Amino acid sequence: MQQNQLYLKQIGVSNRTLEKIIHATNKHSFGSKITGAGAGGCIISVTNESTANQTIKKLRQKYNITSFVAKIDYTGLDTF
Repeated sequence: MQQNQLYLKQIGVSNRTLEKIIHATNKHSFGSKITGAGAGGCIISVTNESTANQTIKKLRQKYNITSFVAKIDYTGLDTF
């Protein structure tokens, strides 16, 4: 994710504010990057459960950013 974010920065779809937020989330995550077309919008960060709430709290306090946790559904294909 960090390498992909570097590519997105190099092609100009990131900005200084997004880079500050990504840098802050990377301290408590496995990686972060912008999603969508860039230039604003959303950032996705991969964390474990023990650091997710800490990351959300930091983003809320420091940047006044709304964040939420999304968990992976481990059920997978359940048709057959």
